[in-house]
Amino acid sequence: MANGETAGLGEEARRIVQQTVDLMDLAAMATVAEESDEQIVIDMAGADIGILIGRRGETLQALQLIASAMFHRKTDSGVRLIVDAEGYRDRRADTLTEKALQIANEVRESGREAVLDSLSAFERRVVHLALADDPDVYTYSEGEGRERVLVISPRT
Repeated sequence: MANGETAGLGEEARRIVQQTVDLMDLAAMATVAEESDEQIVIDMAGADIGILIGRRGETLQALQLIASAMFHRKTDSGVRLIVDAEGYRDRRADTLTEKALQIANEVRESGREAVLDSLSAFERRVVHLALADDPDVYTYSEGEGRERVLVISPRT
């Protein structure tokens, strides 16, 4: 997609997210934080941001899923839509990266695998990327749906 072809997609994504949040009766405003040929990031801010994020980001993830489905159905574009809330995703990624490095050290010392459950796809991806270049451990996911877990394993 050329830049001219993506014109207006950010505003359309913002509108879809804002309408969805309005229907949730939450005090939060959507703005286009980033727009490129690959992705659009919509950032939310407002008094109800904690409710919008939800427990471990679950509500925010659900909003992103719904808004993405609506956005792609309406625009038929391949642009990825990401919904964030006052930098929550970056803060969560930093926390997960620190935890992944700590657990990788434990795996390295013990020689035994560690299983991380209850991670979203976004969270699993963060851990995989954080440890991708580690020469002593590797990561993999197994299971399906809500039973999917991430494993940090020592390299032998």
